[in-house]
Amino acid sequence: MNRILSYLLPTGVLALLASTALWWLLPTPVTGELVEYHGEAPVAGATITVRRQGWGRSDHGGQLIWDKGYVATATTDAQGRFRVPIPGPIWLVGTGGGRLTAEAKAFTHCT
Repeated sequence: MNRILSYLLPTGVLALLASTALWWLLPTPVTGELVEYHGEAPVAGATITVRRQGWGRSDHGGQLIWDKGYVATATTDAQGRFRVPIPGPIWLVGTGGGRLTAEAKAFTHCT
């Protein structure tokens, strides 16, 4: 029994550490449903954009800079649903906030 425990305990700890690392390195994407303000009808074909800033390399010369911009977009489906990956490397940008915008034809730009 001790032999089994001595094998399972380190394996369990290793699995826990690996899952924690993956959770930190692969953040949950931004998901949701875009609906009209009046009537709550889904808005299909809208562009959802997530913008964040953080550490990165400049596009001109490759120097390390703080204000590197990262952008990810997605298009809403027929039910207005979207899924946008978190832009930028999490270890450089962190898990803080960003800016989400939604744009669709015949609708006012909102942030």
